[in-house]
Amino acid sequence: MERSAWEYAVDVLAPAYNLPLQMDDDIVQDSLDSYRDWLHSRSICPNCEAVGMEIAKHRYRCLQCHSEWRVNEARSCELRRYRR
Repeated sequence: MERSAWEYAVDVLAPAYNLPLQMDDDIVQDSLDSYRDWLHSRSICPNCEAVGMEIAKHRYRCLQCHSEWRVNEARSCELRRYRR
């Protein structure tokens, strides 16, 4: 899905706004890797460090210890996890 968004930006949006945007696979992969790392960091349980799953927007539950936590948006700031 993320790759499709990149392709849409290059093929549809860039020409519509007269932007010289090209698809550089290295940049795309680096960006997607960074996004995957960000998602994974959010899902790490602050209690036992197992992987949790998102149960609602900004809310996660651990698959191992069943604790719940919430996260901030962390788009332009440091990721924060708060225990419930």
